[in-house]
Amino acid sequence: MKIFRVDGDPKYQTLTRAKDISLYPKVGGPPYASENGLAHVELYRLMPFRREGDFRGTGRFFSCKEPVLDSVIATLHSDAQALPVTVDDEDKPSFLIYPVNVLDAADVPSVKRRQAAQGGSWPPCYEFKRDVFHRPQLFTVPLFDVAIFYATDLGNPERDFYVRYRELELTGLVFEQVWEA
Repeated sequence: MKIFRVDGDPKYQTLTRAKDISLYPKVGGPPYASENGLAHVELYRLMPFRREGDFRGTGRFFSCKEPVLDSVIATLHSDAQALPVTVDDEDKPSFLIYPVNVLDAADVPSVKRRQAAQGGSWPPCYEFKRDVFHRPQLFTVPLFDVAIFYATDLGNPERDFYVRYRELELTGLVFEQVWEA
């Protein structure tokens, strides 16, 4: 089993939030809640001169357009939700994909030992509990609440987002391996 930290690829466009919308809700909550459900979301292209990838990173979330969403959404199981968003001057909507799967998966004693051995907390130390993962899944962890993770190599490759991303040669995301069991 491998766990990757998923982030936007700096070679491609990323998105940023509108000034009046907070992009950092509590872990696991919908990013744009309002009294009547989900609020309208408008995002802006950051570094518009960069190439547009299939995905665009937004920090704790990422976005894609409908054809890409259709090709990978089944691999995300019920771990993520796709919220339609408006991006700048684009005619067709994009979809903000955010993890709703929050796992208590951090092996805190191991993290603290590694941090102490490093003499601090940077770079971040990722240690996970092995028994939490039973299938490929996108998730966040309260201890590492500014990161999206993906567990792979757990069987069923046709339902594995990482495998599908590579097979389709999609662009815009970086998968940094941070842990292996």
